[in-house]
Amino acid sequence: MARGGPGMSAAVCAGGAIYVAGQVATDPDGGLVGEGDCEAQARQCFRNVERILAQAGADLADIVQLTAYLANPADARAYLSVRSEVFPNDPPATTTVVASLLDPRFLIEVQAIAVPS
Repeated sequence: MARGGPGMSAAVCAGGAIYVAGQVATDPDGGLVGEGDCEAQARQCFRNVERILAQAGADLADIVQLTAYLANPADARAYLSVRSEVFPNDPPATTTVVASLLDPRFLIEVQAIAVPS
């Protein structure tokens, strides 16, 4: 399974579910994607979640619960637009929270729970 930061797991499999830790808008080399652009950052977050799920034998369609943390409530529309593209039919249960993120360059963080079918 992919690693998160030092001493962290990007995901854990338990009880038939895959728990994906919060993903921010970094590329595979750790570089920031979409500085100042929530829509671009949301797309990268979902690419990261998708990559982690693939390593566990699952995909985005297996997500049953999604939590997004937005640094700015004004970015909700951009995030929801991307979420609608990623889940055009039957979106997972979703919670969106406005919260300060650890790095102010990140506008969004996405975590997910997936149950492979």
